Amino acid sequence: MFYFQEPVALLAGLVAFSGVYIFLKASGREGRIVGFTRTLFFLLLAISLAGPFLQDSRMVEDQQDLFVLEDSSRSSELLENTSLDAENVDIRRKTVLTGNNSKLASALKSELRPDSTYLLMSDGRSSEDLENVLRKYRDENSTISVLKPEMETERSVHVSGPSTTVPGAATKFTVDIDSTEQDEVPVKVTLDNKTVLDSSVSGSWSFNRSFSSEGVHRISAEIESDDRFSGNNRYYKTVKVEEKPEILYIGAESELSDKLSQFYRVTVLQEIPDDLSDYYTTVSTRKLDEERIQDYITKGNGYLYLGDYSEPARHLPLKASNENYNDESTRMVMPIQVPFKSTNVTYTKNTAGSIVKALPGNTKFGGIYYSTTADYLTTGGTALFPRQVSRTNKMVTLGGGSGNREQTIQNIRQLDRSTYKRHDVALKASQDLLGDEGNIILVTNGDIVDTTTVPNHEGKTAEEIRAAALDQARGLDSDIDLYAVRTGPLPEEAEDIEDIDRSEVIENRDFMQSLADAAPSARSNYYNIDELNQLSRLELGAGGGTSAFKPIGVIDEDHFITEGVRLRTEISEFNEVRPKPSSDVLVSGPQKREFLTAWNYGLGRVAAFSGDQGALERTLDADPGLVSRTASWTIGNTDRKEERWLKISETEAPTEAEVTASYQVQGLTYRSENRYTGSIKPESKGFHSFAGENYSYNYNSEIREIGYRDEALRKIASETGGEVYTTSELESTEFGGSQMKEVSYSRPLSGYFLVAAMFVLLSEIGYRKLNGKK
Repeated sequence: MFYFQEPVALLAGLVAFSGVYIFLKASGREGRIVGFTRTLFFLLLAISLAGPFLQDSRMVEDQQDLFVLEDSSRSSELLENTSLDAENVDIRRKTVLTGNNSKLASALKSELRPDSTYLLMSDGRSSEDLENVLRKYRDENSTISVLKPEMETERSVHVSGPSTTVPGAATKFTVDIDSTEQDEVPVKVTLDNKTVLDSSVSGSWSFNRSFSSEGVHRISAEIESDDRFSGNNRYYKTVKVEEKPEILYIGAESELSDKLSQFYRVTVLQEIPDDLSDYYTTVSTRKLDEERIQDYITKGNGYLYLGDYSEPARHLPLKASNENYNDESTRMVMPIQVPFKSTNVTYTKNTAGSIVKALPGNTKFGGIYYSTTADYLTTGGTALFPRQVSRTNKMVTLGGGSGNREQTIQNIRQLDRSTYKRHDVALKASQDLLGDEGNIILVTNGDIVDTTTVPNHEGKTAEEIRAAALDQARGLDSDIDLYAVRTGPLPEEAEDIEDIDRSEVIENRDFMQSLADAAPSARSNYYNIDELNQLSRLELGAGGGTSAFKPIGVIDEDHFITEGVRLRTEISEFNEVRPKPSSDVLVSGPQKREFLTAWNYGLGRVAAFSGDQGALERTLDADPGLVSRTASWTIGNTDRKEERWLKISETEAPTEAEVTASYQVQGLTYRSENRYTGSIKPESKGFHSFAGENYSYNYNSEIREIGYRDEALRKIASETGGEVYTTSELESTEFGGSQMKEVSYSRPLSGYFLVAAMFVLLSEIGYRKLNGKK
């Protein structure tokens, strides 16, 4: 195709009309020739100035580039050298990490090019989250494959556990053996030079110790291993036993305050006192006076918060979010029938309350009290009599700091006893409330009362009432799960209880079992009161969501609170929050829902939990160490309220140990009143002392957790469309090779037109010379 670079320059061709004029006015042959040549000359010159060119394309062979990214950090030095050669592929190798640097995400980000193919040679260790950079690779249509060459045999040992403890507390220490071979390794562990273990260990081994008095203790662990890194074959740890710090707990006594009392002197109050100076940290289940608590924290004290986030607070590392984490909530209705006999009243109320307490916070819940009619008791009213219970809000979300769970349990505790038991009415009201999808947990002892002889009452025999209930159960929608929970005594217990007929207990049990069996949903089931632990683990899937408890996981493995922690807690309730800038999210649940967040505020430390109903009951049951370590972190330096104190940080090569003291010590620099700081670098690894304070100095953590991070490597490959290769698999793999592609090019023509214009001009001059003209 023919184009012009500067088409406006064609206007210069208007000058050619002067030649046209000469041509038209000339009377002789010579004049007409001059007019023609002048016209042609100016036209050719104008076209040349416009920059004419031809645009064309052709097919060429395109050779693909393979970018090989080599991780040469210390932990990846164990990877065997691998030569790479691929036909028709231009291999470009580059080292992206060296030394004690494991910032793999940053390294990958700096190498990103659109539409490119990468081969990563790394053990997969990354001190940064990889998710964002992998998304960028997908967006740029770039692929990362992973090469896993053979790895040298290497082993390391590490001791984890608290650096401080209190007299009498059972303190757990864990010796971790990392090995590329996953084999047993001879290890010797000593505590204050006394042997604790001298045997072969694979994986990890733990022991507990309680110390009777204050002082410093030394733990060392040594393995026998002839490998590349000799420095990681021994680990040193100091443990300082100190007097129990005093902490303040604002709120009602709970399992949490009891747990904390094992490690601290806990003062439980309902309101914040006038004087907070004696407390190292304050634990609060609700928002406190912001000005007072901020002043307390900024002076170097700690704060552990477990309340809601509806009101903003500058000192908290979290703030309320507009995102609704609980949109996909399960719908559940609980019909409750409190029996008339006092023997079973406590059974029923306690059972119903326990179920509500165990349900996940994202549950959309509706409570129903029933006898001959059904009344809603979810919110409002005293619930002493069903008719007084508000009907304005039939279903509520249990969690989220709303207080709905506590109010519902309180309503259940105040329910009146019922003489008549119309289970069919309860099931009908539940279905009306749920619609065509959800869960029903029917809580009753299963009694049936014959009403044929009751004055002013519709006369129905016990069999007719049972039949009506069974018909109602059969008529439930297939997406409604029915869980029948019988709250009366077990048949074997009935023999020891007065006024209880064992045959009646068995009859009621069989009736409730038949109700569950009659329901169309295959998930429907029957439970005795002694099977409530199974009911609390139900994954209530009907109703548009799931109430399944999901595991929480560590996000930041390098923080004091979470270092070496392996969590088992499963929860479903999270506050709707988001972290503030400069805060550290340490633990989260599914979809990155924040669970534990921390930051430094002034000179103090603040940690905030945002899940598990605020009371942390499930966390305390599965991972009490997470809570105690969080409280310990907020306490910080336990010597700070003493007149003279000196603190040395645990450190590893090549980092220097940081020293902070309240008094002048040679080598430290004055920073402020009662605050002197400095750093020391020991000449060797092991136990050391400075100004009478003991500390340990260990090898760099880069060579601690050795071996491939298989999960991380699989994630890198799978999320970018790549593969994971061994060395032998790579030899038979083609990375794209060459391919033909269409290439556009242009050919400038200005010179040709300029030459033509000059030829015309010179021809005219020559013609005129031959005819004797100038």
